Amino acid sequence: MKWLSAKYAYPLVVVSVLASIILQVIWLQQLFNGQRSQAKQQIEQIVNNAARDNMYNSLKKLGLTDTLLTPFFKGAEWGLIRSGFDAVKAPHMYKSFEISDTNKDSTYVAFKFVFINPESDIKRRKPGQTSSDPYSPQADSVSIREMHALVTKGLAEMGLKKGFYYGLYAYNAATPKNGADTAAEYASAKYTYNMAYMHKYQLIIPSLERYIWYTMRYYILSVVLMLVLTCAAFYFIIRLMRNQRLYAEARVAFTSNMTHELKTPIATVSLALESITRYGLIHQPEKLEEYLSIGRQELQRLNLMIEKVLNLSREEEGAYPLNKVLFDVQTGLQDVVRSMELQLTNAGAVCRLQLSPEPCFVDGDPVHLTNVFYNLVENAIKYADRPLELEISCAAVNDRVILHVKDNGPGIDKLYHDKIFDRFFRVPAKGDTHDVKGSGLGLNYVKTIIEHHDGTVTLKSEPGKGSDFIINLPAAV
Repeated sequence: MKWLSAKYAYPLVVVSVLASIILQVIWLQQLFNGQRSQAKQQIEQIVNNAARDNMYNSLKKLGLTDTLLTPFFKGAEWGLIRSGFDAVKAPHMYKSFEISDTNKDSTYVAFKFVFINPESDIKRRKPGQTSSDPYSPQADSVSIREMHALVTKGLAEMGLKKGFYYGLYAYNAATPKNGADTAAEYASAKYTYNMAYMHKYQLIIPSLERYIWYTMRYYILSVVLMLVLTCAAFYFIIRLMRNQRLYAEARVAFTSNMTHELKTPIATVSLALESITRYGLIHQPEKLEEYLSIGRQELQRLNLMIEKVLNLSREEEGAYPLNKVLFDVQTGLQDVVRSMELQLTNAGAVCRLQLSPEPCFVDGDPVHLTNVFYNLVENAIKYADRPLELEISCAAVNDRVILHVKDNGPGIDKLYHDKIFDRFFRVPAKGDTHDVKGSGLGLNYVKTIIEHHDGTVTLKSEPGKGSDFIINLPAAV
């Protein structure tokens, strides 16, 4: 799987995301076309129903009083008859429609097609006029408003409340007499809305796009949400893969560095013991004591490195046993500085320990807290790029114990302040390799131990201005 993750992971993620986006866009486009087709059918039905209802109202005005005929005049059969009657056109022809139910036993409905001789002197009716009554523009105006009101109500129930108008057509005319613009995305069929006059109504909607997108809003939100979740999932997977790769690389570097670190004290102790034997230092007490002191320091250093590895294993298993007792932090600092006096002297370092006149007691593990102090001092010595000046201070402030370990070393860029305490992390060197060998566990160990004591450790540092590690621990009550 290594070759797959290393070589093809990022292109595969990009292709997958692009494919998801393309498929979702295609699906939305198809859905949009389907919704538009459905909306047009629904609107057409609304206009047809409005014409049917308005036509029925006009029949009542013409004399229809028999309510038993309502199902017929609102049914599909009457719609077919009405459409056929509307469609009949011929030169010099007018249509006549009459309805009467004065006879209580029956109601009759009559359709007439009257053809006028062009040479006749008979007064012409207006084309399309169907009633024997003279044409009434005022009555027709009321009827068209009623028709449009029915259509508007139906569209409002559908969710379309504006952005439409109507065209009014005279008998056998191709263009609307009210000057309506028919160049639109949707134009309904032309419907007769009054049996007394042969004017026709046509609904015109310039654009349905905004309405269709609005009806699809939940689909769009679901698509966006799915794409966001997909991208987020890929992002966290890639980030996890990258962290695992960096972690694996760090473990390899840790193994290499730790091997070197372990060899150094072992070689030093071996050399000291060999020198004692070879040169018969048993007869030179001062020299013997010096070599034994070197051996003790190196063994202490070796013990600390082994403790780091053990602590790493314990942390991964989630177990970090602490033996907490009443511990004087200042005494621990004095012991650490005293034990490292030879190392400080060999490094040409100056260490100033500023203690508080008041004791600084905490409820802590003496072994682990001492190792924390030792780590910080050792780091200051290892990374010093000039004669080291180390300032260690401790003070009790209210219910807290504050420690400062401040040096005049190379400093650390602010970019790495949050990462400096991560396991295996080491500040990148200027070259390809680190001049100072290390495991990358020391500061992580410091942070872990301090946090297990309910404290915090922070860093104040700038490149070229040294570093100040600040430890904040709760004071013992």
